[in-house]
Amino acid sequence: MADFREQAKREATIGFLGDRVVKRQHPKLSRIELRRTRLGAQIAEDCGLFDVPEILSHNDDDGELVFAYVDQAKTLGQYLRIRPDMPLMKRVGQALGCIHELGVASCGRDVFWHGDYGVGNVLYSEASDRITVIDWANAKWVHEPPERSCGRAGFDLGLALIALFHSRPFGRTCIPRIEALAASFLEGYVEARRHSNVREELAEIPALIRRRRQYWISQRGLLKNTVYDLSLLRLRLFLLRSQSRLR
Repeated sequence: MADFREQAKREATIGFLGDRVVKRQHPKLSRIELRRTRLGAQIAEDCGLFDVPEILSHNDDDGELVFAYVDQAKTLGQYLRIRPDMPLMKRVGQALGCIHELGVASCGRDVFWHGDYGVGNVLYSEASDRITVIDWANAKWVHEPPERSCGRAGFDLGLALIALFHSRPFGRTCIPRIEALAASFLEGYVEARRHSNVREELAEIPALIRRRRQYWISQRGLLKNTVYDLSLLRLRLFLLRSQSRLR
């Protein structure tokens, strides 16, 4: 399964055609993403906190998915680098909590995963003041089978926080006031997950951090990875403080 997933991910391509986004990948991955995106769209409709781009067409023969283009939107990472928006981050946290709360029915005791809920897959449009969640597929580096769309909530929560913190200190992609943004995100998430033990979910994230670090070392080597280690240390300290407050 791992070999198939790695090959399929490398072959995925995304292009733009007018007001459409065209994604081509292995047909098996395309079918999985189609199903997960449709479930995500249903959750979005039920909770009203975010949008999911409309699927305009699906060609199973060549694994092509065509989505409606989200006009006047930036990735969350692009927006936060310009304006560290705490109320927006609270809404982003609420949206993830909504995904976990409303996706439980299809996953038994687990929750429905987005799979890569990071600052690159959450879009924000100032014009409409709407959040849009894209790319409903597991991140490559977590090494989870692509069809595994349910599991522990700490998985998605950890992905979101790792993506927020994971940058070079003072690098061009560095987001200011990360701890405050993360606290606002977590506040919104906790509100949406009122009947769950978020402290236990936070306790699951260090294992995911180790997995992220191991992946980056395998891709770039130990020396190049050291510039990112400080950001992961900041995240660990944030998690410790957050767990203490949730007691």
